[in-house]
Amino acid sequence: MLLSPSVRACFDAQVVTFDCGAYWDCLLAAATLARLLRAEGHAPWIGRMRWTEMQDGVEVRWPLIARRLRARPAWTTHYVCVVSGVVVDPAAGEPMPLDGYGRALFGVDLVVECHIATNQLQDYLDAAATRR
Repeated sequence: MLLSPSVRACFDAQVVTFDCGAYWDCLLAAATLARLLRAEGHAPWIGRMRWTEMQDGVEVRWPLIARRLRARPAWTTHYVCVVSGVVVDPAAGEPMPLDGYGRALFGVDLVVECHIATNQLQDYLDAAATRR
């Protein structure tokens, strides 16, 4: 998917923030990108990734570490913006296909679960704006 100039500018600014190690909030980034894409008439949604395994009846949540930056940062939950089968996630450095995204970014076969569906996104964005 080719990003419009305004979405691309926002995405690139997020990549720089992520890459330099400054504070970066993946859910806020996903929501910001989703808002821009929605304003352009697209139907984005926000996905969530977790690496969990059951060990002795206990759910263990493993850290997610983006392969391109090695050891930092690490999350137990990572949120991304998804539109038209493409993950628009600054942590990856470039938009990537949804299929195989977990392996590409984290080196683990992870599914991007729907966290905020397209039809719930505007309500979420409106509520987030009032919390600021």
